[in-house]
Amino acid sequence: MADPGFVSGLIGLGITVAVNEITEHIKLALYCKKELHNLEALLNRIAPINTDIQKYRMGLKLGQIDVTSGADMIAPPKAVNEWLKKLNTLVQQANVMTAECCIKMPTYNVISRYKMSKRIRQIIAEMEEHLKDTDLINMTSQLAGNVKLGQGLQRIERQIHDLISTTDASISASSNYPTQRLQPVHEPLIVGQEEVFETLKEKILDQQKGLTRMGVVAMGGAGKTLLLKTVLNSKDVQESFKQDLVMWLTVSHNPSLRALRLNLGRLVALQINQSFNERHDDENVRRWIEEKMKSRRFLLFLDDVWESDNLLEELGVPDETVDGCKIVVSTRDRRILPKMRVKRTDTITLGVLSENDSWRLFKSHAFASDNNEVPSVNVEETARCVCSECDGLPLAIKVIAASMAGVTDPVEWEVMLRRLQNAVELNQEVQEKLYNRLRLSYDYLGRYDPTLQLCYLYIGAFKEDEDMYMEDLINLWIGEGLIATSRPGDDPLEIGRAQANLLVDRCLIEASIMDADGQVMVCTMHDVLHDLALQIAEAEENCLYRAGRNLDSFPVDDCSGRTRISLMENSFPSVPDTFEGGQVLSMLLSENKSLTQFPAHAMATMTWVRVLDLGGTSVEQLPSSLGSMKQLVCLRLARVPVKRLPESISKLRKLQIMDLSNCLQLEQLPVGIDKLVSLRYLDLSYCQHLQFLPSGISRLLSLQYLRTEGCWQVWEPRTRMAQSLCQKTKATLNLGAEEKAACFKDLHTLVQLKWLGLEEFRARIEHGTMGSMIEMRTLVLCLTRQSDLPDDMTEMRKIRTLFVSCRDLIRTPPWFAEFRTLSCLILSGCDKLQELCALQKLPMLRRLDIGGSWTMKVLPAEFGKAGAFPVLERFWLEKMMVLEEIAELEEGAMPLLKRLGIGVCPKLKMLPTGFFKLKSLRQIQVYSCPDVLKRMEDGGEDCEYVKQLQEEQGVEIIKEYSGHTRLKEISKRMGNKYWWDRFVKEMWMNFHL
Repeated sequence: MADPGFVSGLIGLGITVAVNEITEHIKLALYCKKELHNLEALLNRIAPINTDIQKYRMGLKLGQIDVTSGADMIAPPKAVNEWLKKLNTLVQQANVMTAECCIKMPTYNVISRYKMSKRIRQIIAEMEEHLKDTDLINMTSQLAGNVKLGQGLQRIERQIHDLISTTDASISASSNYPTQRLQPVHEPLIVGQEEVFETLKEKILDQQKGLTRMGVVAMGGAGKTLLLKTVLNSKDVQESFKQDLVMWLTVSHNPSLRALRLNLGRLVALQINQSFNERHDDENVRRWIEEKMKSRRFLLFLDDVWESDNLLEELGVPDETVDGCKIVVSTRDRRILPKMRVKRTDTITLGVLSENDSWRLFKSHAFASDNNEVPSVNVEETARCVCSECDGLPLAIKVIAASMAGVTDPVEWEVMLRRLQNAVELNQEVQEKLYNRLRLSYDYLGRYDPTLQLCYLYIGAFKEDEDMYMEDLINLWIGEGLIATSRPGDDPLEIGRAQANLLVDRCLIEASIMDADGQVMVCTMHDVLHDLALQIAEAEENCLYRAGRNLDSFPVDDCSGRTRISLMENSFPSVPDTFEGGQVLSMLLSENKSLTQFPAHAMATMTWVRVLDLGGTSVEQLPSSLGSMKQLVCLRLARVPVKRLPESISKLRKLQIMDLSNCLQLEQLPVGIDKLVSLRYLDLSYCQHLQFLPSGISRLLSLQYLRTEGCWQVWEPRTRMAQSLCQKTKATLNLGAEEKAACFKDLHTLVQLKWLGLEEFRARIEHGTMGSMIEMRTLVLCLTRQSDLPDDMTEMRKIRTLFVSCRDLIRTPPWFAEFRTLSCLILSGCDKLQELCALQKLPMLRRLDIGGSWTMKVLPAEFGKAGAFPVLERFWLEKMMVLEEIAELEEGAMPLLKRLGIGVCPKLKMLPTGFFKLKSLRQIQVYSCPDVLKRMEDGGEDCEYVKQLQEEQGVEIIKEYSGHTRLKEISKRMGNKYWWDRFVKEMWMNFHL
């Protein structure tokens, strides 16, 4: 069988990227409008080839293309890779040549111009000759079953030949060359990024000792390259480095390290007027570069870096340099920068543009011929809506605006607006300039893990501008089988969070809200990236995504034969009985408030479905045919008004995730729930009418997450349960409640539990009932009748987050010090709490919140001792009604503290001065503490400390409670999301705000 990596290697080395670079480099050298037009036309011709390759690669991945025929006629992959490497080498040579042209052209005489034009013709001739060798490519196209691939490359060769014939004469004659080291970029063109421009320029001009590394990170199309070019071409930077080495390398995908190294060597040799032997081996070239650079001041730009493994070392860039040397790296992947030793303080994140700046940029491209004036009021109204669809992304704004340049008909603007709103594929030019550029990030995900691509595409199933609760999104990934677990004890949710962080780091999704541990709680996606995901999903993955389209009927015909269907947030009342879902893998129908029925026949046909989401619908009863979904992994019924689930649910032996949160009418679970042997995640939070848990829950040995917050009845003592429910239970199940209701001690068999939530727990947790839960990571205990905690909790050696609300708790147990992995401890509503034992010894504790005590007058003196709380970053005290004193901090106590909060402590006299001396501090929030606030005011005893923190460290001082304001801001953006009630309660309970 032919090697599938053969063609994927072809893609990896990037024919399209290579020719794009040819276009850019020759454009710089020729600087002629006619040639630019020819090159843009050439670029447009390449798109079908790229599309063919992408479709073929997807076919290989899905097993839809048979590559077994004709394998004997295929050239070995190595030969094709060599051919492509040579092409990339030629591109890199063109890069150096154009850089030389830009730097030295002002000094050239007639003979020099002739020699330069001759060298340019020579490199183009080599490219032309290389592209004539299309035998290997023709073989590749035969393997793909698509002769267009070979023909497409032949067309490229003809285009370059035509370009040579039309530009030979102009190369030597033209004197209109750029006079800067790169193509000039006017500073005013950096619309909306003026502050970032000044910040980066100041960092470059700052005369620090040795070598400084800086980074610019942003999603594709945000303007990283433009920003770097503008900074490089600024008058101040040019003047500062006019006697020094200035080098620009575009790294891109799959860079040839040798080619980059040779380019860097040529640039160094060119600027120091020395010869450079390109025939030396890699190690000699690297040493030569290091020797020449370490004794000279230099400015090195590395644009579009995708991988960082020893990149600088491989290139020969020295670590030890003279003062004032700078390296500036731009990337889409935030994780690249720490690997290249870029400090967080030297990292600049390039965001999207504001509404006003977006409109300024849009007008400059759409209405440039009219001096940026909009021709009519009707056009302006629609044009502003078109601009808002670009969501502040500079690349999208420029491309969309340019495509509408000169259009004055309001109807044409309306058509463009509708196409953008519905994510309809736009014309070929826009597709190539916008979506094909952004698609690079998507394609690159496949190099690490192809399932990451599907994780990204899944977000296209959600409504545009939708904020997504990360836990729910990860559960959908798990349901689809996109989260792989290699060992029996692995937690798919934790692996899913790592996957999500990769997408955040690569700027493909944005973290809207983070929890105290730095985990993403709520995420969103840029509109343009959402549209890209939707287009790829529907074109290449056989999906139908129509979320939030106001559909009043189920689109049966469009859904036929689809593998993934998303019709969330629409208005149809039922799924037709005629629907056949035999190929469906996921069906997402959440937030269809009008949906009341899901017919038994339609459900029975969905035998291969893995994900079913009916959350937030009005379905009151599920048919027994639910049990025919034998492949179902994820069932989401959050906020559905069902009273009971069909007993047939016990047939779903592959079910791993069942979300029943906020099912306010749910009264009981199926007796056969113990048959769900694969169940890992069971969310019953805020099912207020759920009366008991079946005793069979103790046999769910795979269970890792059990959430019962807000279900106060389920943990009533068994005797009371028997009395209150006996008659009802016997009438409905013909069984005794005493035999069917679980009590807390039955959970001791669930040794895989990692999350357990107990709220309004009115029973008593006896000692010896929690020691088996050795895998516990997050434990929420809201106990109403207990003055101590079970001492066998010490067996929870892996616990990370502990929330305790225990009204009668007097002291924290000394064995808390044994929680060596605990990073977050929240003690809230412990009215009688007087003593805090051994907390300062916790080696991994990063967050400590204490609130609600009516008896504690003084915090332990040990809190302020040197070495206490070695990694604590957040310390919060709230509603400590009789607290009078906080112990003074010695040097070395809380050395990493960033956030300090003191609220509603009316008797607290002052803050220890040691807090004001912490170098890591970034925020102090104080409210409802009269004496403390008085000392911080102008003229108060602590006024000078406060001013010093603000001026020297930029510490934010907040003298009011901002939680309600923050909550309102988020609520306004979220709207009425199905998970919002639970989210608000969690945020409020855990002081996240």
